[in-house]
Amino acid sequence: MKARFERFYRSLADRRAHALLIYVTTATILLVSIGGIVSSATIGLLVVLGILTLAFDANVRGALLDPKRLMPLMVLMGGVLVWQCLGIAVRTPTDKQAATVLGSAFGIAMLLPLLLAALQRDPEFRSRLFGALLVLGSIAAAISLARYAIILGQDGRFSINELLRERLVPIGRANHQILGAGGLTACFFAGLAIYPKVTLRQKRLIVAGLLLIAITVALTQSRGPILAIGLALVATSILELFRTPATRVTAGLVLAALCFAIPVVFVLAEPWLKAWACTTHISMCRPSNRQDVWGLVSEMIQERLWFGIGPSFRFPGGAVSHPHNGLLGLTFYFGLPMALLFLGIIAFTVKQAAAAPPSPSRTFALLGIFFSMSFVATDLSNPFAFVNTLYLYLWLPVWLGALLVLAPHDDPPVAASPGNSPNPSV
Repeated sequence: MKARFERFYRSLADRRAHALLIYVTTATILLVSIGGIVSSATIGLLVVLGILTLAFDANVRGALLDPKRLMPLMVLMGGVLVWQCLGIAVRTPTDKQAATVLGSAFGIAMLLPLLLAALQRDPEFRSRLFGALLVLGSIAAAISLARYAIILGQDGRFSINELLRERLVPIGRANHQILGAGGLTACFFAGLAIYPKVTLRQKRLIVAGLLLIAITVALTQSRGPILAIGLALVATSILELFRTPATRVTAGLVLAALCFAIPVVFVLAEPWLKAWACTTHISMCRPSNRQDVWGLVSEMIQERLWFGIGPSFRFPGGAVSHPHNGLLGLTFYFGLPMALLFLGIIAFTVKQAAAAPPSPSRTFALLGIFFSMSFVATDLSNPFAFVNTLYLYLWLPVWLGALLVLAPHDDPPVAASPGNSPNPSV
C-alpha cells in the first residue's frame, strides 16, 4: 500500500502538481465567488498533497526539518495546530465548528511544503507565480470595475455622492470589501516585485495592471487595507536603506511592530480625528466601532485566557460581529499562546526575509508581511481561518519569505558541473 501511494505521489510530482494546485487555488480565490464545496475542495487538495509531499519527498522533508533553517518555523506552526486541537478537546461548551477552522489551519500549514516542492522542481516558479498573481488580479479588478459601473449606471446614478455611498465589492471568494481589497493588494505587490526585472514592454503592461488594481482597491473605500498599503510601501523603502543583514533584521522587526501599532493608534484617536477632518458619517468618515468591540473583547479575554472562547463565536447584534484585531482575536478565540505563536512565525519570517539579498521574492515577502501586520491591527481577527484572500496577502508572503533561507535569489541556479553536486534544498 505504501509503495502504491509513493508511486501515485511520484506521478503527481512529475507533472508538477504542487505548482498547478497553487495556481488553481490562487485563481479560484481571486475569481470564483462561490464558497462551500469549492472552499472545502481547495482545503482538501492542499492537505492531501501536502501530506503526500511530507511523507514521500525526502528533499522537502529534510529541508523543513533542518534545525539550522526551517525547523523553528515548523515547531511554531506545529504548535498552532496542536493548540487548536487542545482547544477543541478541553473547551466547554464543545465548539464543533472549530474543527472546520482547524481544517483551514492545516491547509495553511500544507501550503509551505507545496511551495518548497514547487521551488525545487522549477527554479523559475516564484517569478511565474508573481506573474500569474498580477494577471489574475488585473482580471479580477477589471471585472469588479465593470460590475461596479453597471450597478452605478442603473437609473443614472453616476455621481460623487453615489460613489461615496456604494462601496465596490471585488469579485472572488471573499465577497467582501475589506478582504477582497487584501487579495488584490497581494497581486499589486506581485507586480511591484517583478517590475524591475522585466522588459520595457512588460513594464507598460504591469503599470496598466497596477493601475486597474489600485483603482479597484480605492473604490472599496476600505480604510484598513488602504492605510496598510501605504505603510507597507514606506516600511519596505526604509528597510532598503540598511545595508547589512543584521541591521536590516532589527529594522525589519521594528518596522513590522510599527505597521501594527500605527493603525491601532489611529483607531484610539478616531474621535479626535473625525472631529477635526469629518463633516459626514459616510465613506471614509463612517464609524468604525473598533473601540467598543476592543473594550468588550479585552474584558472577555480575562475569563478564558488560555484556550479562548472558540473561533465560531460571534457577537449578537450590533455593527461589529468579531474582534477586528488579529492579536486580540487569536487570544479571544484560542487563548494567549496562539497570539504568541503567530507573532513568533511573523518574527521568524521577517528575520529570514530581511537578511536575504535583494530579489523579487524578498520584495513581495516584506511588502506582504508589513501590509498584513497593519491589516490584522484593525480587521483580520483570525489569521488561521478561511480559504480566501488571506492565503494570498498573508501566508503566501510569509512562507515565501521563510523559504528565502534556502533559495535567497529568484534567478535560476547555475547548472552543476561534474565536480559539483546541486543543493537539493533549492
